Amino acid sequence: MLSFIQELETLRSKCLTIGYTSGVFDLLHQGHLDYIYACRNLCDILVLGVDSDARVQISKGNQRPFQTVEDRIHTLKPLVNFVFEKRTASIDYIRQIKPNVHFYSASRIIESSKIHELSTLNNFKHIHFIQRNPNYSTTEKITKILIARNQENKLKMEPD
Repeated sequence: MLSFIQELETLRSKCLTIGYTSGVFDLLHQGHLDYIYACRNLCDILVLGVDSDARVQISKGNQRPFQTVEDRIHTLKPLVNFVFEKRTASIDYIRQIKPNVHFYSASRIIESSKIHELSTLNNFKHIHFIQRNPNYSTTEKITKILIARNQENKLKMEPD
């Protein structure tokens, strides 16, 4: 059980809207911040699940994440009300958290069966699809860094 569930229940009793989202949040950038701020503006309490290092390696490859889950959580903690390491699928945590609203990136495709499952859970009100800021991408940022490093290494190897 998540350590903050009791506190969340107290907040829920005050009729506050509880939102939930999750993600990798590796190499935090403005696009991540825009997403989190958009989520926060649509709820009173935001709960954020940060994918474990093992989950990131499965979804992004063995070279990721660049930051440990502990570092990512530490960086995100001031931005949300509750943050935790997500080791399994979101639905396992959603059943405990019982958020009123769920947030997903607008670029993410959610199967209708998943939407139906979410809609049958206690306290469910709405799913918000948040537009991603196209100017920011961790993968693109990493690619640019690797290309620059490759070019720098090639220059070092060329004879004077």
